[in-house]
Amino acid sequence: MIAFMKQHLYTMFVTVLLCTAFTCITVFVLLLSWRAFRYFDAILSKTDSTNIEQLIVDQYTLDTNQGSVIHDVYSDKTGSIHGASWTDGSKGTSLFFDGNDQYISFTDSQFPEYRKSKGITLETWVFVPKDNPEYPQHTDQLLIEDANKNYLYYLVDKGRFKFRCMTDAKDDIAIETSRIDTQGRWVHVAATYDGFRMRIYVDGKLEASHYHEGSLSSLRGILFLAGNPDHYAKFFRGKLDNVTLYTEALSQNVILNHANQK
Repeated sequence: MIAFMKQHLYTMFVTVLLCTAFTCITVFVLLLSWRAFRYFDAILSKTDSTNIEQLIVDQYTLDTNQGSVIHDVYSDKTGSIHGASWTDGSKGTSLFFDGNDQYISFTDSQFPEYRKSKGITLETWVFVPKDNPEYPQHTDQLLIEDANKNYLYYLVDKGRFKFRCMTDAKDDIAIETSRIDTQGRWVHVAATYDGFRMRIYVDGKLEASHYHEGSLSSLRGILFLAGNPDHYAKFFRGKLDNVTLYTEALSQNVILNHANQK
C-alpha cells in the first residue's frame, strides 16, 4: 500500500512538473512570437515612397519669406516666430535664429486629436554658421520639440546631433552621432524610431543607432523649433528649413532621396 502511494505521488509530481514545463514553454513561445511579430511589423511598416503625405503630422517648408508666422502645408496650423529673420534656405527661403532668445512656438489649441502612430520621424535641414562662438561646456541646442516630448538637438560643442524619444513606458532614451563637419553648409537630418530601434541619419547616411523596445501610441504635432524658454537646452544658432514630423519611421531609401533633393 505504501509503495503504491509513493508511486502515485511520484506520478502526480512528474505530471505537475511536465504541465508546468509545458505551460512555461508555451508562454515563452507566445512571447517570442509576439516580439517577432512586432519586429517584422516594424520592418514591413517602414514607409518607402508610397503615400508618404498620409503620414505627415506637420510640415513647414519655411518658404513664405515674410511675416511673423509660419504655415503648415497640409492644415491651417501656424507657428509664431519670435525674433527669427527670413534668409536664404536650402531651397527657397529659411529662418535664421541668433542663438539668444529666438524660436518658433505652436499652441496646443491648434493640435488635432492624437494620431495613431507606429513610430516617428523628425526631419529637417540645418545650417550651422562657421562663425559659431566657442562654448566652454557641453551645450545642447534645441532644433525640434514635439508635443509628445520627442526632441532633436544639435550639440554645438561637439558637432553632433542628438535624438531623445519618449515611449509609452515613459522611458526617455537618447542617442547621438559622432562628430560631423556641419559648419558652413546645409545638412539634412532625420531621426527615426520604429518601436525597436532609434536611428539618426545625416545626409541620408546612418550615423547613430540604438536598440530600444517600446511604442509610441500617438503623435500630436510640433511644439517648438530652435528653442523653448522653459527647456534646459539652449537656443539654436543657425538656419532651419523644411521641417517635417511623420507618424512612422521612414526608410533609409526615402530619407536619402529627401537628402538628395536639395
